[in-house]
Amino acid sequence: MADVLQKVISDKDFVNGACITTATPLSNTTKNRLAQKINDNTGIGSISGILDTRFDDSTYYSGDATASGGGGESSLPSIRSTTDTTNLPTGTVDGDLVIIMAMDSFNSGGNTITAPAGFSTLFNGSMGTNRPYAVFYKVASSEPSSYTIADATEVSVITIQDVAASPVHATDAGTIGTFNYTFTPLTLTKNNCLILYFCSEGNDNSLQDVASGPATRQIHRFTSSGNDRTMTLFTMDDLQDVGYTDEVVITRGSYAGRFGKMAIVG
Repeated sequence: MADVLQKVISDKDFVNGACITTATPLSNTTKNRLAQKINDNTGIGSISGILDTRFDDSTYYSGDATASGGGGESSLPSIRSTTDTTNLPTGTVDGDLVIIMAMDSFNSGGNTITAPAGFSTLFNGSMGTNRPYAVFYKVASSEPSSYTIADATEVSVITIQDVAASPVHATDAGTIGTFNYTFTPLTLTKNNCLILYFCSEGNDNSLQDVASGPATRQIHRFTSSGNDRTMTLFTMDDLQDVGYTDEVVITRGSYAGRFGKMAIVG
């Protein structure tokens, strides 16, 4: 019969024969059972917490215990700041994920937009037969105060904080037909993912909003300069775990566009 065990875990305690300095929860059920504590004298992070539940030690820790200066719980990614210019958002620090959305309402550079140096591409192409829309991203490292993005008439820059060293966990991108579009779930192998949805339209629809599903519009850019076009960023309302099933339907007009999905981990 399992006993109710109340046990203090510190950086000198042993679980399954290993000295615990980093404890990694294995599932949502056990997540957040350990509180992180900072030693007031040294400023060195250590694990300290109380477990009060029925459990087998082996279900609470994965792999071998390893020395660490911080807690085992990963960070939770979130939007730090955004701009509707080419400027780097306020407060951005090295290690943040920088994302650029850009479109060219004059189609001056053909069907693609030139990415700034060092950026990877989620997608880059026309909304139908012209009017390119692109999303670029990189981990911040000594970023400039602003970016030069050739051929773009509209730009938004987003920074995501508390991300992993390799923050982009899963992506998908493609073209959109006419009218509403459904964002289906990405396939995840990690929990606590921030889900971003990028959407565009190549003509005169200035709306683009959430029709159904747990998401919020974060950025909405519309221009009637040159050729009308719209680009929008949505985020799911909660961080998503492996196996999530919620879909998000976006209202759109009757013109073609592009979409992209991105899961970001902390």
